[in-house]
Amino acid sequence: MLPKNKVLLLIRIPQEIEKRVLSFEQLLVNIHEILHHHVVAFEVTSYNQHIYFFVCIEKNLKELIEGQIYAQYPFCEIEEVSDYVKPDVLDRGFAGTELKLLRSDIIPIKTFKEFEGDSLAGIFSVMTKAQEEEQVWVQVFVEPVADDWKLNFIRSWKMKLNNFKLYFRFKNYFKMSSAKSMREMEKEAYKHKADHHTYLTAIRLAFVSTNKEKAHQKLSVLVKAFLQFNT
Repeated sequence: MLPKNKVLLLIRIPQEIEKRVLSFEQLLVNIHEILHHHVVAFEVTSYNQHIYFFVCIEKNLKELIEGQIYAQYPFCEIEEVSDYVKPDVLDRGFAGTELKLLRSDIIPIKTFKEFEGDSLAGIFSVMTKAQEEEQVWVQVFVEPVADDWKLNFIRSWKMKLNNFKLYFRFKNYFKMSSAKSMREMEKEAYKHKADHHTYLTAIRLAFVSTNKEKAHQKLSVLVKAFLQFNT
């Protein structure tokens, strides 16, 4: 259920708007610069066989976040709505999980720029196939992390540790020249990721169906749709 100090905003963006992805990237940059120690939840849900996009934030940040969204999407519609999560879902078939990284968080995952088509097409494909009585929830929680010496110190040690692991991982399979080339590629990937603002992030998924067995089966399909972002 939605906490009393939170508000849920339904965002409607016209489909014909171009460069929506770049606009969202800029939105993340702006949010990082103005919010500190606050969590913002970006949520995509499928229910009644329609897909909706929400932003969940603290009530006192409502106008601030609305202003940032309108700045990137001037023609969007924002409406405060009640929580789409109802208590009775737990009495039905419910399955949920939280995604975890298999490798260090300094290693970047694929971004939308590395896909030939829509990077979210696989996820939306699963969500649009939900039946009328089913619901799909994708919730991404982000909290800005200050770009200070602590972050840089931790990041530096993680890079050194990961390079040490890479050395022993590669040397048994490649010639040293090839292993060195692979390490240099990953080093460049680290630097590219470090050029962007950092967020603490959690991704939670849930599927509501007619029974638990079906919910777990369909949740596993949704999880697999995220594997395309592996590097």
